[in-house]
Amino acid sequence: MIRNDNTYLLMIEPESESVPIQDVWTRRAMQLLFMLKIGKRYRGMHTCSCGATSEPFDLITPQGRITHSLVAHYIECHRDDVTQAELVKLYAEIMNCSRQHALENMNTPQS
Repeated sequence: MIRNDNTYLLMIEPESESVPIQDVWTRRAMQLLFMLKIGKRYRGMHTCSCGATSEPFDLITPQGRITHSLVAHYIECHRDDVTQAELVKLYAEIMNCSRQHALENMNTPQS
């Protein structure tokens, strides 16, 4: 299901495949996966056009957007199908996580 309003992040159905891209976007998307919380669980999973499968649950971003475990896969392997609007939302999530991480580190006593 394609969902592109601001409530969702990278809820797309890629139609093309490209050479996997390993860059800052891919690395940041992978880092973001570790900061997401598990949301609603499902009995099934989403299967990408290339055969990659998601986990059977939603993931919730720090800003409250709903996404899934294929977020980094889409950035790495289907970049041509990711719209500018989705990249802007991803950038906002990454910047929010970076800011939170910096604030947490500032409040942690150094030994």
